Order: sequence, then structure tokens, then C-alpha cells
Amino acid sequence: MNIAGTEINLKHKALEIYLAGCKHHSCKGCHNPELWNFDVGDVLNKHILQRITCKFQELHKAKLVDYVWVLGGEPLDQHPSELFEFLVAINNYTTNVVLWTHYYSVPAVFHNKFHFYNNFSRLCDEWLQKC
Repeated sequence: MNIAGTEINLKHKALEIYLAGCKHHSCKGCHNPELWNFDVGDVLNKHILQRITCKFQELHKAKLVDYVWVLGGEPLDQHPSELFEFLVAINNYTTNVVLWTHYYSVPAVFHNKFHFYNNFSRLCDEWLQKC
């Protein structure tokens, strides 16, 4: 799984994490077609994960962010166990994780992995109502 980049969204107090790769290329008006390729960015490893979690902690301590948004590409097109491990690691620092996806339901391959998916779904619903 590749991390294409991170960005700070001060308006919504979120650290945005962009994952590379999308299998569908079909969302009308896709705002990140440059992230369709799964090879964009850097392969996630413990050093990159540590940089991301440290960045979140610093920004959260400074009261600049409260949320982590995971976007793409398409987050749910990632390898299930890699995505799951990444989300669990992020969840150690905040439970305010928003998973932005074009899927209306979790693909079957994720059913055994995402026992806390309803939390992501709830957060996305709340954000959509606020925006």
C-alpha cells in the first residue's frame, strides 16, 4: 500500500492521508485521478507510519487537527490486511478517523477485517451533514 501524501485541512481540522490506487476510474468528477495508479508515492513502512502518527500528535497538541481523513485513490481498493493494519495503527492515536470512499457498502473481502467500519460510516455521515 502506497501513501501518496498528506495534507492539513484547517477548515475541517483534519490530517488528510492520501492512498494511491483506484481500480474503477469511474467516479464522475474524480478530484484525484493522478492517484489512480497504485505505484504513486511511497510504500507504507514503519518509518512512514511513525512520521504520520507524529505529525498527527503534534498537530493535535497544537489544536490544529482533531480528525484523520483517509482518502485516495480509493482506500477500499487497497490490500485488506494492509489497510486494516494501517487503520488500527491510526486508531491508536485517534478514533476520529473518516474513511472517504465511493463504495456504498464494504466490499465482501473486508467483512472479516472491518468490525469497526460502522464507526467510519457514522463519522462520514456526520461530516456530510455538516458540510
